[in-house]
Amino acid sequence: MSNFHAAILLTGGVTGAMDSIDGLGLSDGDGCLVITSTTHYVYVLDDDSAADESSPYVISPDDNAGTKRWILVSATLPLTPPAGKVAAGSAPIKLTAGPFLTTPEVGALEYNGDHLAFTNIATRKVIDRTSDVTVATVTVANTADETTLWTGPMAANSLAVGNVFKFHADGIVSNNGPSGTDQITLRIKVGGVTKVTLTPTTKTLTGAMWHIDANATQRTIGALGSRAIHVMMQIGTTAAGDEVGLEGVAAIDTTANMDVTLTAQWASAKAANTISVYQGFMEYKN
Repeated sequence: MSNFHAAILLTGGVTGAMDSIDGLGLSDGDGCLVITSTTHYVYVLDDDSAADESSPYVISPDDNAGTKRWILVSATLPLTPPAGKVAAGSAPIKLTAGPFLTTPEVGALEYNGDHLAFTNIATRKVIDRTSDVTVATVTVANTADETTLWTGPMAANSLAVGNVFKFHADGIVSNNGPSGTDQITLRIKVGGVTKVTLTPTTKTLTGAMWHIDANATQRTIGALGSRAIHVMMQIGTTAAGDEVGLEGVAAIDTTANMDVTLTAQWASAKAANTISVYQGFMEYKN
């Protein structure tokens, strides 16, 4: 049967401190209540944890600790998380997945394994995240080789049904003239497989602004997964022929690598044929 202990200090190795309790007398599942002048802590002993000590989250007995560690399970505020570390298992805060509350509660932060959500007033909303931000200009010029402008890593088995994400890229493009040899083609690929090909109307371009906005919803997952996609590209003004796009449902194998890449390819290698991306980023909406 587990034993319960009490203390008035977390550390220090002195009488009344939790870390002064000899590890030889501790068993897996033992509990400890620590009451200090500012906070009440509840700990459970894990006899094979071996985690690095990080007060108040993980505390090791001073004597005969072995792999035994006191693990914090609850506390009254305030708490200041420790600094992050690079080693696995040392995140300052890590939420354990579980079902969302049946009735949302104001101020609740929840993680169900697929979504991180926060409740404001009485409405639970999933937290938006942005990643894969371009911080240096990438230029493709004087080459007919297909070249990557931007990449957004997306690992295999990292999505759930209903995940929504948006992609944006923009920059400047110029070409040698309105002939077919001066045509630019942009492609969006998932896991190296082309899903969208954008071929704007061929015309003379001199320092013209361009941008791509895309959004997608993962409808199903698995080897036969599907993703609804909407992509629009605009070059220069909104005059006829300056916009191209695609709307549809693409087959996406979510069990394989799903890195999203934007590539550019000129019809011919000319010094005047040049395209640059200034900004690129992915937004994970849920």
